[in-house]
Amino acid sequence: MRRYFDGVVFRSQLRAIAVASIVAFTPIGGGCGDDETDGPSTGGAGGAGGAEETGGSGGAGGGGGAANNDPLGLDQCDATLPSLDTAVALPAMSWESIDDQEVNCAFRALDAALADKRILCSGEGDHGVAQSSRWHSLLVRYLVHRWNVRVIAYEMPGADIEPWDRFLTSGDPDDLEQGFISTDGTLAGVVENESLLQAFRNVQLELPEGDRIRLVGFDISVQTEATLTALEAFLDVVAPSEVETLMTSLTTGTLQERATAAGELATQIEAEEAEYTAATDEARWRAARRDARNLQDGYNFLFYYQAGDYGTGNAGYREPGMIRNMEEIAASTPAEERVLMISHDFHCAKAVPAGGAANIEESPAVGTHLAMSETWGPQYAVIGQHYMEGTHLTFTGEDDFSAFASGLETAIGNATNEPAIIVGMGSTWLDFDKNWPVLANGQNAGLINPSEQYDAVLWLREATPTTPR
Repeated sequence: MRRYFDGVVFRSQLRAIAVASIVAFTPIGGGCGDDETDGPSTGGAGGAGGAEETGGSGGAGGGGGAANNDPLGLDQCDATLPSLDTAVALPAMSWESIDDQEVNCAFRALDAALADKRILCSGEGDHGVAQSSRWHSLLVRYLVHRWNVRVIAYEMPGADIEPWDRFLTSGDPDDLEQGFISTDGTLAGVVENESLLQAFRNVQLELPEGDRIRLVGFDISVQTEATLTALEAFLDVVAPSEVETLMTSLTTGTLQERATAAGELATQIEAEEAEYTAATDEARWRAARRDARNLQDGYNFLFYYQAGDYGTGNAGYREPGMIRNMEEIAASTPAEERVLMISHDFHCAKAVPAGGAANIEESPAVGTHLAMSETWGPQYAVIGQHYMEGTHLTFTGEDDFSAFASGLETAIGNATNEPAIIVGMGSTWLDFDKNWPVLANGQNAGLINPSEQYDAVLWLREATPTTPR
């Protein structure tokens, strides 16, 4: 098998480039307070429903949890349920020390907002802030045990993330390391991402045998090595006499010529679905189709990016490719399960154009597309992240930042003494239904109306930088 180092590498501040019908859910596990909100103790990690006495039937092929299993420690929480109608205090986020059980009790404030949602997006306002991944780790554990999230969709190409998906069950350091190959030189190649993946594995280990978290990617392939390697392995099986010619067309010539070749390969894979599926299986066929389309979009994006026109490449190819991938991920997820996206705030947001687009009609962000969809819109929720001040990692090193005096982050900080809070955007605790100046990646991101973009916001008073591996 060849290794594909062809010099086509894109560096960005985006983590991944480094980074049906509405189902009413009942939260899982024991809890405190109102039974109508908390639901019965159905067996912790098991699936929706199941008798209290038997510990539930288990979700997605799981073996079912032990009766009254309470991995989140919710039975220890105060009986009064927190509400997103006001600011819910959280401890300072840290990978070094934090009281998970205190956070889990606070997270109960999310339950009412999530009751009819199947696709959740955990956003982050800066890929260089250490606390962002800690927040994701805590939220994932809560949502897996409480709300049957079983698919984590990461802002990363599907082929690149497959080793990390294996790591969730294997614990093999080689799987972990292989997933970091494509993050070299990016803001995703950091110690905190390694901690996040280990946290995902720890949650997997808390589930019954056979109950599986799946880590998938929804970005296009702008760092091409893993995608090319996966396609070659597939073609070696389904079209061995063509593999050399096909792979040469994908790795030589101009970026536009490579994009054309990738598109032709995707068409071939689709046309030969029956034969190729028989030679492999449906999952591998779907992955190959995804990889070819991701490669096509990636090469087209890179053509514009290398010409200094990021906006055209992003609005025309990257964001539409992410939309295609998220549509497929959502559609293929069983109705009793939930999907958690992890991405930048402005990919998650409900009413923003793709970067480089003049307006939403020209090209929506992936989260905006989902929010506008007749199918997914009623089932979609967003939790954004905003930071008042601190230090973040950039491509040139560490840099200090602070919010505008008139900005959203400062207004929240002036209204609370807490180090961190989560608050709903329908709350009257602060006027979230107006345009506020905000930061993204430590820089001016213009004006947003928070109530139009998010269901809730995690706010942090002080951010610290991520640490390169």
